[in-house]
Amino acid sequence: IPVSHFTHLLSQLDLGAYGTAVIRQLNSGLLTRVPPAEGPGGQIGNQTVSKEFSALLESGRESAHFHTLTTPDGQERSYAFRRIHNLPFVLTVGMSPVDYLKPWRNEVLKTSLILGLFFLVSTISAWLIRRYWQQHDNDTAALLAVESRFRSIIESSPVPYALNDDQLNITYLNAAFTQTFGYTREDIPDLQSWWPKAYPDPEYQQYISITWQAHMQKAEQEKLPFEPLEANIHCKNGEIRTVLVAAAPLSESLRNTHIVTFFDITERKQNEAELEKHRHHLENLVQERTAEVETARQAAETASLAK
Repeated sequence: IPVSHFTHLLSQLDLGAYGTAVIRQLNSGLLTRVPPAEGPGGQIGNQTVSKEFSALLESGRESAHFHTLTTPDGQERSYAFRRIHNLPFVLTVGMSPVDYLKPWRNEVLKTSLILGLFFLVSTISAWLIRRYWQQHDNDTAALLAVESRFRSIIESSPVPYALNDDQLNITYLNAAFTQTFGYTREDIPDLQSWWPKAYPDPEYQQYISITWQAHMQKAEQEKLPFEPLEANIHCKNGEIRTVLVAAAPLSESLRNTHIVTFFDITERKQNEAELEKHRHHLENLVQERTAEVETARQAAETASLAK
């Protein structure tokens, strides 16, 4: 089978601008790669691979997923790894965070700018209140107007938001939250009501709770932003949505209030599942073509012996 045949099959996959599909031999030697890489790493037979891929290859596992920062073309990717049955080949299909996280990063950037502007306005308002205490009533009204504007901003945002206080009461849910998950404040007035509805499985609920606390502690101790947590949330209508959840305390003017953002990645997860389906389809095509060639070879040998 010419290498170009495999290259053609791989080129039919839609993996994004920085995605890649690779077939290697069991000794890590490169057979084909789409798109091709420049330099030695893209040459047929090149055995330069990441340590994660090398470890999986040596482990003997049939399939796995791994993430690596070191690739022949220097692009960070998440890979699906699988040995091709009855063939001395390994298939890897990778997608770059640049592709599958781009919408989320853009939304986070826009939201951060909005929140940054709000925090700045809130800080200035608080400073004016302390300096001009004689105008306390007027400045308080201005601050309330800013807070109302902030709520108006997140109310009109397509991203679900929730606010809760230090007593674990849920004080606000924007329209996108109710539209995405179906719950209102009457359904979930506090976090004690939210957890069993969003995570009805006790084991999964415990996992989310432990992971959430670990992310909170890390953010507080290292003075870093909260690392988003991937979670499967049960909606009021029984549907399950996969989201990236992040939290942050608000500024001094909204002391003891936390904002929680839910970025819906359900469609991205479905695309990943579709990618896995394409990988299986490609593997089947390779096996079928190889079987046809083997059958033709055996028939030719048989005919030759008959002569």
